[in-house]
Parts: sequence; structure tokens; C-alpha cells
Amino acid sequence: MPTDEMTLQIADIAAGAASGDPGQFVVFGDELVFTADGPEGREPWRFDGTSASLVADINPGSFGSGPVGFTEFKGNLYFGAKQQDHIPGSPSELWKYDGIGVDLIEQFSNGPLPQGFTVLGDTLVFSAFEESTGFELWGFDGASVFQIADIAAGAASGDPGQFVVFGDELVFTADGPEGREPWRFDGTSASLVADINPGSFGSGPVGFTEFKGNLYFGAKQQDHIPGSPSELWKYDGIGVDLIEQFSNGPLPQGFTVLGDTLVFSAFEESTGFELWGLRASNRVPAPSCLYLWLMAFAFLVCLRNKLNTVADKVITATT
Repeated sequence: MPTDEMTLQIADIAAGAASGDPGQFVVFGDELVFTADGPEGREPWRFDGTSASLVADINPGSFGSGPVGFTEFKGNLYFGAKQQDHIPGSPSELWKYDGIGVDLIEQFSNGPLPQGFTVLGDTLVFSAFEESTGFELWGFDGASVFQIADIAAGAASGDPGQFVVFGDELVFTADGPEGREPWRFDGTSASLVADINPGSFGSGPVGFTEFKGNLYFGAKQQDHIPGSPSELWKYDGIGVDLIEQFSNGPLPQGFTVLGDTLVFSAFEESTGFELWGLRASNRVPAPSCLYLWLMAFAFLVCLRNKLNTVADKVITATT
């Protein structure tokens, strides 16, 4: 059935039957920025609503710079790339695109590209690699680049990831002396949220998702013990609480909020890996023992007064 809709090819970036494989789409101002494989290799491109064009040939020639992580911060678009990606030992780099051209912001040691870009207040937080400190947590305030924390001391890598903004802090996972556990960055310093699996084993948290003022995730407090249960945990900004234990198997994952329900996948031996949900309780908190004693005392005082009143009436009636 005919419609008024029309599809059209915007660009043939890799001419002919070859594939430009465009991806990592992000809207920046009034244009779409993305990566694609053109004659220059994999580089940043843009589409202004009319035509697509190369942003910059960061690694000159046909090698490509392999840009990753386009993230807007203070009016610019930041990303990781390598202008000498084809040369062994070349540095990984932080780049900026301002809508006109690109600029190199910082060079790091040869290794993984800067990634995981997340804005927390006035800081662009990301992971980057230096030989002396490993793959760790870094920040950029618009003027200078600085290392936030060396979670795994020395040349070892804390490998921070799964960044999520929760309130006024950044929550993430990292490999510290306690193994892989949840961490937080409050804008000033980074610290461990909790050693859920005590010792150096780690609980392997996954899926940080905010729901009704708390952050939920999957983890295992006995991950090093065969057959230990998979678990649903909650972080309230102060500490963590165990919400539910499931059978040994995949961690709860795929957390998605639908109205008043946190939907996720979890494993039970009797039903397999299936669809589950969490609904926040509307129950009134159980009264404390002191509260119950006070209520009982008040009741007894009230009862005594009643009995005294009745007794007075009886005496009055008989005299």
C-alpha cells in the first residue's frame, strides 16, 4: 500500500560494494557525528541533515585513528583516538571536536584508548592507560587532565568501568585490593563502596540501575565458592543491602525500569534464566520494641483510669 514515507541513502562512504560500517551515532548540536570506514580508514564523520562529510583524517592516510566514546562536555565533543595507530608503541590520545575541527587534548602511554566518558558536574570522567599506573580513573575539567585515583597501586590496572551517575557521585566497578567491587567518585576523591565478597576475591557487580532513589545491581558475596547463589543488591548512597538470593548461575542483569517495577533477568534452578521484577514495598516499617512497650504502658494507664472511674461511680451509687 503506497505511503508518503520515503527512504534514501545518505552516503556511500566506502564506494561501491565495500561497507562504510557507520556507527557510534551521537547528536551534537545540529549534526550527527559518527565513525565510519572510508578511504582514510576508520575516522570521525558528520551528517548535517543534508550530506555526510569527514570530520578529520586524524591518522593521515588510509590507516584510521579508530575513534571511540563521543561524549559532549562543556560545548565540545570528546573522544579517544590514535593519530599514529599504525605505528607500534604509539600513544593513546584524548581528542576534542568543536563543530568545526578537532584538537589533541592529551597523550597517554601506548595501550587501550581513553574510554567510558561520563560527565559528573564540572568533570569529564574516563579511563585511560599510563605505563606507571596502569588503566585507571582520570578526569578533565575543561582546562587540565588529571588522574583521579590509582585504584590498583603501581603499574597494575584498576580497570574502572560501568560508570553511572547516581545523585552527586559516580558509581563504577574496579579491581582493587578487594577484587572487583563497586566504587564511587564524589567529585573530589574515589573510594570503595563496599567489600561485598570479603577479602581479595571480588563480587563482580554488574548492571547498576537507579530505581526509586536506590541503585540496584547483581553481584555474588561468595563468588569464589562453587555453587554460591547469585544475588540482587541495593546501594542507597551510604551502604549496600542484599535484596534477594537466586540459584547459582548468571548474575541478575538487564535491569530496566517500567513504571513501578524494576524488570530484570535472573536464574533459578527450577525455572531457568527468566524474567523477574522488583516492586518497592509500601509496607509501614515494623514498630520498635520501645514503641510497643510505650503503647502497652499507655494502654494499661488508660485501663486503670477507666477502672478507677467505674469504681468511683459504683461507690457513689451505693452511698
